Amino acid sequence: MKRFNYRGVNHVHINVTDLKKAIDFYTTILGFKLAGRRDPDKAWLSFGQYSDTEKLWYHNLALTEVPERNDRYWDRSGLNHFALEVESPKDVDEIADHLRTHGIKIIRGPGVHAEDMTYHVYVEDPDGNVIEVMANTTESDTELRKSAQWAPVRKWRELTRS
Repeated sequence: MKRFNYRGVNHVHINVTDLKKAIDFYTTILGFKLAGRRDPDKAWLSFGQYSDTEKLWYHNLALTEVPERNDRYWDRSGLNHFALEVESPKDVDEIADHLRTHGIKIIRGPGVHAEDMTYHVYVEDPDGNVIEVMANTTESDTELRKSAQWAPVRKWRELTRS
């Protein structure tokens, strides 16, 4: 099998039902920077790594406004979640506290994934898109790693679709 020299994920593009609300969430709550906007339905955001004088809308996250939401993200094909990596587990805890302070419900975590020993917290944006904020742990994070858990197994055959 041929292998390609990928450098990483360049950006994620998600659909939202209220572009203004989504821009506010990602900039005010998660600290993204608005790189550009095209009315009526598109916006591009970055982590803030690009100069204010940059004329191109380099971005890590793209948003497009759509008319409706599918509430069952876990049952549809497509995006399950995207992960934002931070420097340390301490940073994850700091962000979790920040999210709670702003009334954002944490839907999973803080905790450690058994499969890769990353420390994480999961939240939803205003449209229900799931965001994981995560950091790698090291062998010195003994106590954290002892608490590692596998994600719950979904019982797909028992689910009924409406």
